[in-house]
Amino acid sequence: MRRAAWSLLALLPACAGVSVRSDDRPLPRTVAVLPLQGAADARLRTLCRALLVSGLRQHGLQVVETEHTDRILAEYGWLGDPEVFRPEHVGVDRACQALGVEAVLAGTGFDHRSFNLLLVRRHVFTGEVQLRRVDGSQALQITARAARGGGLLLQSGQILSELRAQGEHGTPREAVALVDALVDDVLAALPPPASPPAGNATGGRMDVALHAADLVLAAGTGSESRLTIRGTVPPGTRVWLDFDSARSGIPASERSGAFSVSHDADPARLPGSVRLRARDGFGNTASVEVKQ
Repeated sequence: MRRAAWSLLALLPACAGVSVRSDDRPLPRTVAVLPLQGAADARLRTLCRALLVSGLRQHGLQVVETEHTDRILAEYGWLGDPEVFRPEHVGVDRACQALGVEAVLAGTGFDHRSFNLLLVRRHVFTGEVQLRRVDGSQALQITARAARGGGLLLQSGQILSELRAQGEHGTPREAVALVDALVDDVLAALPPPASPPAGNATGGRMDVALHAADLVLAAGTGSESRLTIRGTVPPGTRVWLDFDSARSGIPASERSGAFSVSHDADPARLPGSVRLRARDGFGNTASVEVKQ
């Protein structure tokens, strides 16, 4: 029995490993992380993506917020159901231009497996990420595996700790630990970025160029006026109008950096000024007061 169990253990994959292929150039400065694909539970893949975004930022890159990435992908028809998203169907050059980045990070083959026969156990999380530049070239490919193994084929002094580990085997807690370990391995394999991020850092301020507000009568009403504000922002930026304390967060329509937002109101109650708020894909924000 003991020999058979060891034979089973020998057939299982190694505990951990990282394979790296790089073009030996510094990493791009701005990156968007696409939805990760694979057989692993969607919650684990979402967690892994969030950890990659956070880790890449700590590595010195500007990384687009995932909500912004998914919104742009959906607007261009590349993302419907995240479960059937296929990064190979996304044109890298067009995606980079739409997202305002120098490269996109795609993840495939993310899988989560658990094996437990009491005598032998193994819990594995695997995945591969590819970083592609705007010209389509592959900057980086990393294949990683994080695993925990064990079993009751241990020395007598290890039995109690192994029984505790058996209780955690295959649980969400252990799965999250494996995701965290895999992301750490991926980040440890990264070369340095091209240079410190230029311009604004994530969560900073950005410039918003605005045209003068136009006040025109709303067609067919006569008793109301329509306040229309037009301006320009970085492509993909979300813009909201705060008309007054009771009417705030009115979304603007934006296309290729040009936006327009309108609001109908009683002419006698039009305020002397309104406020615009904007947030770009990197989390940079702006707030501008527009006077009539």
